[in-house]
Amino acid sequence: MMIIGARNVIAADKSGTSDPYAILELQHAKSGKAVAKGWDKKSGKPKAKSFKEKTKVVKKTLEPDWHHGFVWEGVLEDPKSLRINIKLFDKDASPLDSDDPLGQANLNVGDFPIGTHPSVAATADHKTDCEPSEQWYSITPYGKMKEATGEVFVSARVEIPGWTKAAH
Repeated sequence: MMIIGARNVIAADKSGTSDPYAILELQHAKSGKAVAKGWDKKSGKPKAKSFKEKTKVVKKTLEPDWHHGFVWEGVLEDPKSLRINIKLFDKDASPLDSDDPLGQANLNVGDFPIGTHPSVAATADHKTDCEPSEQWYSITPYGKMKEATGEVFVSARVEIPGWTKAAH
């Protein structure tokens, strides 16, 4: 997956711009709870760590360009039951201030095309593989926010080891 950028985000700073960054988290679509990275062998409970990514901060802009790519490996849940929650924030200059929320977008993982995992690319049939989807997603308010503006641009696909369209 790659979070490419955003456009028309809220201006949170007095200068009329923001210092935006994004935090992406893999969640269960129905509950909104984070997907745990594995299970604790002793307790049999999910581990506290979740699948999360954070982009860099882009200073003084309403159209950040992140081009932040990543792969979450070891996800065992059905992709159709998952979503990616993207929360945008304005980085405040003072460590005493908390970062201001700029909005969020929720992406259903089941809507992404399925491709071949890179580790088997040499044996994959490239005629049956697919390109990631590239799409703008609306930014909506969350928590105590009253409004949010803009869109976030994402390129994504689900990659499953050994998967080909021909087999499914």
